[in-house]
Amino acid sequence: MIPDHEGSLVSQVRAQATPAACRRFGFTLLLGLPLAGLVWLCVLRFTTGRWVWPVFAGFVLAALLLGVSALLAAGWARRLYIGWHTVTRAIEALLTWFVLAVLFWLVISPVGLVRRRKASAFKSVPGKSYWQDVPPVKDPSRYYRQF
Repeated sequence: MIPDHEGSLVSQVRAQATPAACRRFGFTLLLGLPLAGLVWLCVLRFTTGRWVWPVFAGFVLAALLLGVSALLAAGWARRLYIGWHTVTRAIEALLTWFVLAVLFWLVISPVGLVRRRKASAFKSVPGKSYWQDVPPVKDPSRYYRQF
């Protein structure tokens, strides 16, 4: 998300950091971090061939520390919410622009250059145009009931 005329990225996140949003964020941390730990546990199992339980335990411990403290202490939850969302929105903005640039330069531009260079290879009609003459419609009111 690129900051607009309404203020900076941090001020936008601060405006959204209501007590209800901070509580939801605490519940999200409490449930989401153990799930992320479970995913990492499975990824490490398939890449290393063994279960790496300390990684999962670290995610669960982080969920308990951050999630419970965010639910119990409103001031801490607000600071955590603002910090987390500011960082993730900055990453989102950078990745969005990076992915769009890569997509344009590595996919769209080469396809356009190839199609321009070999335009005749993509034509399936022997001729200069795809235009087909169509006889005029006898009743113009048919335009109002096309189907």
